[in-house]
Amino acid sequence: GHSLGRTEGHGLQFLLREEDLLTLDAYQKLLYKLTAAVKEMETHGAHIHDLLSSITYPPASEVRNPESYISAEGEGERSERNGKKVCFNVAGDEQEDSGHDTISNRDSYSDCNSNRNSIASFTSICSSHCSSYVHSDEMDSGDEMASSVWLSHDKQKKLHSFLEHLFSQVDSISSMLRGAMVAQAFEQTKGFTPGRGLQEFQQEMEPSVNCTKKLRLHIKQDPWNLPNSVQALTQTISKYVEEVKTRLLLVLLQYSDSEIQLRRDMVFCQSLVAAVCAFSEHLLSVLNQFYNVGKELDQDFPDCQELQEAQEASRRWLEQIACAGLLFHFQSLLSPNLTDEQAMLEDTQVALVDLEKVTFHFQQFKGEPLVANMPVSHQVEGTRQALKVCFYLESRYFSLLPYRLKNGGGVKIYPVLFTQALESMEGYYYRDNVSVEEYQAQINAASLDKVKQHNKRLRAFFLDQSNMPPSAAPKAALIDKLMRPLNALEELYRLMESFISCRRTAACQYTACGASGVGLLTVASELCSRLGATHVVMCNSGVHRCTLSVTLEQAILLAQHHGLPPRCIMQATDVMRKQGARVQNSAKNLGVRDRTPSSVPRLYKLCQPPPADGDP
Repeated sequence: GHSLGRTEGHGLQFLLREEDLLTLDAYQKLLYKLTAAVKEMETHGAHIHDLLSSITYPPASEVRNPESYISAEGEGERSERNGKKVCFNVAGDEQEDSGHDTISNRDSYSDCNSNRNSIASFTSICSSHCSSYVHSDEMDSGDEMASSVWLSHDKQKKLHSFLEHLFSQVDSISSMLRGAMVAQAFEQTKGFTPGRGLQEFQQEMEPSVNCTKKLRLHIKQDPWNLPNSVQALTQTISKYVEEVKTRLLLVLLQYSDSEIQLRRDMVFCQSLVAAVCAFSEHLLSVLNQFYNVGKELDQDFPDCQELQEAQEASRRWLEQIACAGLLFHFQSLLSPNLTDEQAMLEDTQVALVDLEKVTFHFQQFKGEPLVANMPVSHQVEGTRQALKVCFYLESRYFSLLPYRLKNGGGVKIYPVLFTQALESMEGYYYRDNVSVEEYQAQINAASLDKVKQHNKRLRAFFLDQSNMPPSAAPKAALIDKLMRPLNALEELYRLMESFISCRRTAACQYTACGASGVGLLTVASELCSRLGATHVVMCNSGVHRCTLSVTLEQAILLAQHHGLPPRCIMQATDVMRKQGARVQNSAKNLGVRDRTPSSVPRLYKLCQPPPADGDP
């Protein structure tokens, strides 16, 4: 047969070997995680500094009348002492809520004066335990200490929370710095720093990153210097992280080729544009179900039950994608026996891996829409490792979103690729000892596994009692109604597996699977539709084979959901091929060569437009 096992003409999936692709992805994820963790650690350090810097002299807005505070000292003690009294005042209502006597905030060194070491203690009251922080501050003989150091119960809780989050981030960063990927990065970059390897790095790092216990003790002994201690800790951690990030970047440069990276970015942008456009149309279609049921049926008064069912289906889909994510079905009709289309297919595989790092978010229009007369528009921000697409909706649409999405939650997308040429690939080889048919089967089998995983997520979502919509029906009946479409998937799974495992031969040309196995495309589309997927169809030009598939899908949808008799599918296809998507798309892409194979299955031939002279 014809072998395509050569480097030229291949796509990203071949140029980026699978192990290299996984390694690159792991390094990039580690780089992103380290950057995010350090940023969060520095944020908590800044919060601690701001909180403690406001304790001694509270802002005017926080000053209350002395009567509203319970002093930690008694009246007798106040008259007996001549020196300064250093204490933390706790508001009366806060003291009552805490369940602890304010005597625990008493300064045991009340007889100190301004010429001695001033020592203050306070009790940090937490929800589950009390931890005492004792503070000591050396002061010069001329220094004056505030007679009252303000630390409300709320600030104590905030301080404790900030410290715990800080220590948690330090532990997380320490764990990443000790990980296998960092060790591998040091091994691959040891030539750049001959005198500093992994062992030297770890010996220097360990005492610094393991200091959280010492810092906790230091807080009790010297809390006035807590901001300085926290700052020193964050700066030290940041220094080691920067060293590791530099090595990670060096490794990425070793793996990366500028031309390959540019190509990867380009195909990712194309897949992202397709995903955003398809989801925008799907989302608007779902949201319009809340308003347009009667209009679609040309009814002044639509059937109440039908309206409720349409709205309930739309609401359930929105809740589903908010909690379980969105399945994106990419249907490919590329012919891998052609070198350029095989490269497109390989590029698409890598593009969909990158697409998994995208999340969709939603905001309401504020002021004028970004695009005039458009109910939905979007903006993109983020990095290759975490890209965020924000959709801006009109208020009437935004109000219909689930609570989680309206409050900043995102939709995780799960792309899958099912591919099948419209002609037999018998006799063609993708690589040595790997036929084109086997290559297609590998892609489809991996995608089918992802579909099954998404099915499990949906089952968990529907069986979660908290996700149950309000209904007067018994719970068992309601669960059965929700799960029935998912339970019917087993037959579709069986059909998909038979298509994937079947080897095409001339003998099966007229069997159910057909010589090209194109039945897989229809079954895969039905399977993904049952799971609420958004669909994208692709070929080499996006004009000819794509619109054949779209025309056929339109006829199938009419039969499945709108009562079109099966005997009328051919007539419906004949109507749509003359004035449907194929005609419109061809008019926008004049001069594009039609590479639809002449041996295309009969069902797809029926979807082809009439000849140029207008005869069917």
